[in-house]
Amino acid sequence: MRAEIAVAGSSGMLGQAILRAMPAQPKSGPRHLIIAAGLVGGIRDNMARPVDYLRANLRIAIDLLRRAQENKVERVVYLGSSCMYPKRCRQPMRESDLWTGPLEPTNEGYAIAKLAGEALCRAYRQQEKLDFRTAILCNLYGPGDRGLTDPDRAHVIPALIRRFQKARDSRENSVTLMGTGNAMREFMHVDDAARGILTYLSVPTSTSTMNIGSGQEVTVKELAQEIAVMVGYKGAIRFTRHGEDGMARKVLNSRHIKALGWAPKVDLWEGLAQLVKETGA
Repeated sequence: MRAEIAVAGSSGMLGQAILRAMPAQPKSGPRHLIIAAGLVGGIRDNMARPVDYLRANLRIAIDLLRRAQENKVERVVYLGSSCMYPKRCRQPMRESDLWTGPLEPTNEGYAIAKLAGEALCRAYRQQEKLDFRTAILCNLYGPGDRGLTDPDRAHVIPALIRRFQKARDSRENSVTLMGTGNAMREFMHVDDAARGILTYLSVPTSTSTMNIGSGQEVTVKELAQEIAVMVGYKGAIRFTRHGEDGMARKVLNSRHIKALGWAPKVDLWEGLAQLVKETGA
């Protein structure tokens, strides 16, 4: 009997969440593949190493999709990111908005690689008649985030937890964060993302690209203030104002996945409080 699903990148935060959400299955050749593998990191690391992010993620998409074809995998879900959308995209962002304008420069290398993976999935559907799909995710957080222990890999939530923990322990009077704090971001717990991906995978006939987002968005300033309270940091929070904000707003239109019966379950503030508690911050 063939296993239903294999997960590439199963050691990462999202890969682990997908495995938790999956039913037990036999260990043999898979019928379906979820590609959660990738080189990911925060805004500073993306700006410092665009070649690395572009090259590594291009290679992952090309190699794994080719192997899926060679091994006659019936269905693939390739995982993308909301940074694939243009910098000046309408909000909320719809799947049809992909490829309609220039990208946000701060993570252009990563975004180009992810767009290439999405295009390759569509090309396989057209030329080889294979069911290769792309799920586009918003910003994720949750247990197993390597950014909590590796500052170079940290996205905004783990970076803020680490920064306020350090400031609390060293009794700093103030913390200065990059940017204006006014940028709005959509966040989703990794367990909700895993359920959404499996829902999308389970549909026999579906569109080639689908957004999966929580719809819950906050400003970076509000996020920082709430995390500081959770961590127990009581000093002042300041912003550089001249730093990189990235896109002013970035929220996905997730109407298609919600029409399949999926909805997020984890409230942002409850999920963050649990994460802070689990990390011992």
